[in-house]
Amino acid sequence: MFIVTALRASTYIFVLVYLAGCQFEDVWTGSYLYEDELGVSVAGTSMIVDYQLTIGVSVCLLEINGYQTEEHILCFSRISRNGLDVQFKSYSDDGMTSILAVEKIGVGEVLFRLYKNGKDLRTIWAGLKPGGVQGESGVYFSRLVNADR
Repeated sequence: MFIVTALRASTYIFVLVYLAGCQFEDVWTGSYLYEDELGVSVAGTSMIVDYQLTIGVSVCLLEINGYQTEEHILCFSRISRNGLDVQFKSYSDDGMTSILAVEKIGVGEVLFRLYKNGKDLRTIWAGLKPGGVQGESGVYFSRLVNADR
């Protein structure tokens, strides 16, 4: 009797963990883009930096590319009560300092939080705040449509 009950309990726990993973995948898996418009340079060039976040069950990557910028940040993603926390893991070269050696970010530091407010995908900036951002939160990222979804 005890063995059967233990097996049922472990099966139940496995199903809950599996379903939690599916829920994560359904809700947050995908790519997100924020285009940070910094204005126009003295030479008349548009200064735009793209922040592309890729989230999967075992993947979290933030690519920052554009005007005088190229960073690739490996991250952790953690579902919180109010959304998704994106936390710093390392730069793509496993370093802790950005290419320009101007930023030091600690492992596990929350870079920003994404949450849904009705149809809006909102961002609360924390350890990372792009140059063109006004305020601590707002609608910045948009989900990119995946061809395979």
